[in-house]
Amino acid sequence: MVGIEEAIRELLMGISHHPHLLYAGVIFILFASSFGLPLPEEVVLLTSGMIAYLSVEEGLATATSPHVNPVVLATICFAAVLFSDLLVFYLGRRFGITLLKRKPFSNLISSKSLARVRMWTKKYGAWACAVFRFTPGIRFPGHFICGSMKISYTKFLLTDGLAALLTVPTQVLLMAYYGDEILVYLKQFKIILIGLLIFTLVAWLIFRKRALPAPLGRAN
Repeated sequence: MVGIEEAIRELLMGISHHPHLLYAGVIFILFASSFGLPLPEEVVLLTSGMIAYLSVEEGLATATSPHVNPVVLATICFAAVLFSDLLVFYLGRRFGITLLKRKPFSNLISSKSLARVRMWTKKYGAWACAVFRFTPGIRFPGHFICGSMKISYTKFLLTDGLAALLTVPTQVLLMAYYGDEILVYLKQFKIILIGLLIFTLVAWLIFRKRALPAPLGRAN
């Protein structure tokens, strides 16, 4: 994994003087990550954010190579992540879970993990979409199964979109404006965010359980 992370950094740094190439490279890698390839999304976000920081703050840009715009970069990253997740979700609705049992998709997840993902989706519904976004290794099959179980597009976009909105552009912009000094705070922010997500999920489950009607007693 370290080799892949270093390769991603070198690739993005190699095209850092060409903003449009950088934007295209970021989109390609984020799409590939959404479809289960072992390309860490966080590395892409932090590296591209650092490139924007160097471009503006340390003169990486030149007269012939304009600087990388942090806001444009953050918007592109968010759109690429959300659209690629939505595409995976759509494929799940369109082709069903049987597609995951065929190659090359069957190589991306074990049957045991697949069964666990299905159980989580049945139990937590649309909330599982947000959980899968933060869970390496099962993001692709998780979103695919959410689609195959006919969760509505609205619920998917609300849960996955909110999770992406809270993490994707924030990482890019914080790196772009503060450099690697912000990394410690970003890790703390992610821990707090995941904790809040778990708390919200537990609270929702408790509320849902209490809202269910009591079972009818047996007739005498």
